[in-house]
Amino acid sequence: TAKSPLQYQKWLRLREARRLMLNEDMDAAGAAFQVGYESPSQFSREYSRLFGAPPKRDIEGLRQTGDARAVVRRWRDMMLFAQHLAIFSENQQWLLIFGKDGHGAL
Repeated sequence: TAKSPLQYQKWLRLREARRLMLNEDMDAAGAAFQVGYESPSQFSREYSRLFGAPPKRDIEGLRQTGDARAVVRRWRDMMLFAQHLAIFSENQQWLLIFGKDGHGAL
């Protein structure tokens, strides 16, 4: 199904937070703040809705099953594609998704 710009922004931010926790060993609160969430509890709720488990349990599960590298590779490829779309888009809503620095900051 198609996502609205705000839904897509949330999806990108949560995926980036997941990558930060997997790759950078960042805790959930730090990752939430890094991608623009002010409330760790709101982040945890939205993360659980998207990934089916709270951040800590999801990350532990990915590490145990060895899926972490595959998740990071897929995410890196998606981000490169999305950034290329943003470069060619004249729609200012892309700035809401990536921020001026390209890292999801608003």
